[in-house]
Amino acid sequence: MFGDTHSTTTIFGVKVIVGAKVLHLRLPAVPRLMYSDPAESDADLIFVTADADAVAFHLHTAVLLAASDNAFNHLLAVPHPGPWRDGRPLLPVSDDAAVFTLVVCAVYALPYAAYAPAFATLDAAVDAMRTYGLRVPALAAPGTPLFALLLAHAPQHPLALYALAAHHALDALAVAASAHLLAFPLAAVGDDDAARIGPVYLKRLFFMHLGRAEALRRLLLPPLRPHAPTGACGAPEQLPLVRAWALGASALAWDSRGGACPAVDACPMLTPLDLPPAAIRAALGPLGAHIDCAECVRGLENRIDVVTRQWAGTKVCVLLPRVDDADSVQRTI
Repeated sequence: MFGDTHSTTTIFGVKVIVGAKVLHLRLPAVPRLMYSDPAESDADLIFVTADADAVAFHLHTAVLLAASDNAFNHLLAVPHPGPWRDGRPLLPVSDDAAVFTLVVCAVYALPYAAYAPAFATLDAAVDAMRTYGLRVPALAAPGTPLFALLLAHAPQHPLALYALAAHHALDALAVAASAHLLAFPLAAVGDDDAARIGPVYLKRLFFMHLGRAEALRRLLLPPLRPHAPTGACGAPEQLPLVRAWALGASALAWDSRGGACPAVDACPMLTPLDLPPAAIRAALGPLGAHIDCAECVRGLENRIDVVTRQWAGTKVCVLLPRVDDADSVQRTI
């Protein structure tokens, strides 16, 4: 499994030297990984990764059993028949070195961020943690290093992060990730993503969009209230502005992207709803450009002020299942 000649490779940007028996890690910029040091006298197991470098991790049975609920994916449940090296069982794992390193970091409470893992590596590592029986909800609880590291990827990978959180029932992480999905068209959720998210969290994502869409319509669709008639501007003169508001508000309420996607035009629940208040003002403000009546212009500006202020204060509501999943309650984020 290990060659006689030395070669080098890189894991998370760290140069490693693969020798005849074991892999020694030289880590000048990150914490020294004592668990992979063959000189560690009390390490009684050797795990070898599945990638081409066959990286060896020298670990401790007692530590793994304490951290795992399934004897580390049942690898430690029965005596190991072989092979052995240096008096220690040699156990192959199906993960590559980058993923298994993060698993070991979770077991030994070592920092993850020092390795700057890509999101795909993190995603696979969290799945592997669950496979090895680690307590993922505790490891990724709010305030933990893993939670912070995962959440840092939300701007670039919002749907994938939401799917990861949903798959592992990491509720706080799912809520935090959903705040980055307001602009995500739900028509773009693929079959694989939907299957990984699961029905409960997929419903919550849809209801988040539906609830915000309804809130926007409640603000925009009521007609513009005309002012009291004056000698120069009565009800007939105000009617064009009232109609213009109805058209402009409807366009915003039912298509906040301005018709950018026919699929979105056909189904309002698929409209992204991160519409900034400034965009509402930019869309509706010009309605008064050709109005001569100062009262009409003032009424329009006041209405726009009210709408933008209330929209800026609108919270996102998501559905949370009860313990028995028989009903749901709302949480505001």
